Amino acid sequence: MPRLVHKVVPVVTRVRDSGIQLLVFNHPQERQQIVKGTLEPEEDLEDAALRELAEESGITEAIITHQIGDLAFEHKGEHQHWHFFKVEAQVELPERWEYYADEDGGMWFKLFWQDIDQPLDTPWPEVFDRSRLFIREWLTATEEDS
Repeated sequence: MPRLVHKVVPVVTRVRDSGIQLLVFNHPQERQQIVKGTLEPEEDLEDAALRELAEESGITEAIITHQIGDLAFEHKGEHQHWHFFKVEAQVELPERWEYYADEDGGMWFKLFWQDIDQPLDTPWPEVFDRSRLFIREWLTATEEDS
């Protein structure tokens, strides 16, 4: 039986004329993806989401505004439980930037904004596209409620 791993997903979005955009990045070993990471032992989910955001994007000034929900996946031989949080950066973010992440011996991540209604030009791994659709559905429902 695969081991259970908890992941956190800090969801950063912005609104443009084209619609809602989601912060994503090019991972040099795994193609394009959303910011996410593993919950550490004894770590609070919200603290982990903000930590992962800082570690993978360099965004250190941010707050969690909502808990979006959870999804479960079988991914990389593990049963993964992903916890999604809506996060607002407290600083202006550029169109694109690069950030040196210390994970896996260090690598450069290229961050950019992606229209949430459009899959990326290169195929996302299924877990990321399913996550994009899950986030879009929550954002759409939240807009309708306001």
